[in-house]
Amino acid sequence: MQAEPGRLRRRKPTRRIASIFRQVEIDQPLPLVDFDGSATSRRALATRYRVALTPTAVVVDGAGRTIGGPVDGLLTTDFYAAYLESAIDAARKKLGGSG
Repeated sequence: MQAEPGRLRRRKPTRRIASIFRQVEIDQPLPLVDFDGSATSRRALATRYRVALTPTAVVVDGAGRTIGGPVDGLLTTDFYAAYLESAIDAARKKLGGSG
């Protein structure tokens, strides 16, 4: 499922639990629309989630609240995919979906 570039959230939420992935290049000075619709910066988003290294995956709910991760790919390259899958599965369970 995709949202428009520069948006963190889809316009119409669905009842079904789905995984939506966003790549945010934190060193780019491009505008970003936050989860609540307000303007923010990529650096501000990285600061909010305490991301300093890339790649880092943070699992959030539809409101932007952290529900899993962070998974730092720089230090865990051999097991990154497994750690990421585990973080997503745990987040789905928190949201009441199947893992």
